[in-house]
Amino acid sequence: MDEAQQLCDRVAIMDHGKIIVTDKPERLIDTLGGDVVEVSGSGDAENALLLLKNREFVKRVSKAGKSRISLTVEDGQSAIPKVMRILQTSDFDVNSVSLKEPTLEDVFIHFTGRSMREEESAESPWKRAKTLKQLTR
Repeated sequence: MDEAQQLCDRVAIMDHGKIIVTDKPERLIDTLGGDVVEVSGSGDAENALLLLKNREFVKRVSKAGKSRISLTVEDGQSAIPKVMRILQTSDFDVNSVSLKEPTLEDVFIHFTGRSMREEESAESPWKRAKTLKQLTR
């Protein structure tokens, strides 16, 4: 995804063989509309999602892996303390928090609901080998 963001004029986000959206990488990233705050931890991530979902400062929230929550917020630096206060009332124990500008990986998660790594890990080794074989022909 990093290479596509740096090198491509246009990018298509696909899910299960269907094109969901196509545009310039910077325009796709702008559709997210803010900073990305990622919270990793343990415990009840679903409850944490519900607690964060309808807050005025949260534009989007999604589960980004088994124990990681990804939030899109307008101002990440001011959102982090609010997120931490909310999560203190949940059964989700925070291990780490990071703030970053959105990437194409975040766009992929937004449009498909899962990360590229989840997609890759769900794929069987036989299917991966078959795909690699087709690519090398």
